[in-house]
Amino acid sequence: MAENQEASAQRMRQALFRGVSLIQEALLNFRIHGFENKIQAITWNGFSTTIQGPPREESYIAHDFDRSLVSEPNDQSAVLTALYCMEAIAYTTELVNATLRDAEIGVTTGIATTVDELDCKLENTRREVRYYSVEDKSAPADFVHQVFRVILKSGEQYIIDLTGHQFGFHETVLPVSDYLSSRVRKLVGKNPIGSAKLKQVRSVKYFKPETTHELALPLDCHYALAMDRALLKWETVADQKLDRIIDLPEEQYLEKRTEFLEYLRVGLVNCREEMVERGLMRYTSDGTTLATDLSWTLMAEIASCKIDIDGRSYDVS
Repeated sequence: MAENQEASAQRMRQALFRGVSLIQEALLNFRIHGFENKIQAITWNGFSTTIQGPPREESYIAHDFDRSLVSEPNDQSAVLTALYCMEAIAYTTELVNATLRDAEIGVTTGIATTVDELDCKLENTRREVRYYSVEDKSAPADFVHQVFRVILKSGEQYIIDLTGHQFGFHETVLPVSDYLSSRVRKLVGKNPIGSAKLKQVRSVKYFKPETTHELALPLDCHYALAMDRALLKWETVADQKLDRIIDLPEEQYLEKRTEFLEYLRVGLVNCREEMVERGLMRYTSDGTTLATDLSWTLMAEIASCKIDIDGRSYDVS
């Protein structure tokens, strides 16, 4: 009996690490194909990484991230996830539910019984990433960092830190006790999964953008909802569930993982092309894209969606 329980726990741990790896890769792909900052230079100086961008009124939105700027994978992840922890939690909500709890919220056929969002203040960070434009040099701030906590059916609890690379934390999954004791100075909040997404989408509904730079928020949110649609479409077309593929034999798992990530990439690219066709964005001479106007149509579409939290559906309004 004890051996069977340990074998089951080991299977869940393996599925968790597979699932988080897939979610992390999907998030990075999301950032790579819809990056909102036109980086001019990156300075690496030991503990501190400084990213210089253009003046805010010249900021580009939703272009392909220039991976030639950063060659080392961990450094690339640090740049892609810098100052993006709440957005990462919000925009991967459906992926996390589909991978760990099944695609339908409240149906726990996956490996987890509970997933929630933790807000915390960090300590023992190994690096910092700072953005600044010509007229706005930012100083290090005491940010609130957001992570997921997952409770497996075995009872084991883990933290999923999708944006820890910006602080030099490259282990995305850690037991809760290890994460809290080694990285957290203060735990400041806990909310059910979906809360950050609801907050982010609601902020778009009441948003009053005045510059193209500020349009990064609604465009980013629109892009994230396209990722949700791609997930649902893939599960229908492929007749697969993400919480099932993370439990497949290794070769089959890798095949389905590759298939899903490519489907997601195509969905994100198509979303961008659709926005160009609708006149919400245009290609510039260097092949990047930016918003051409302050589109209330786009924000109205975002504001019309519903967010599910603990089995209840919430209107954005």
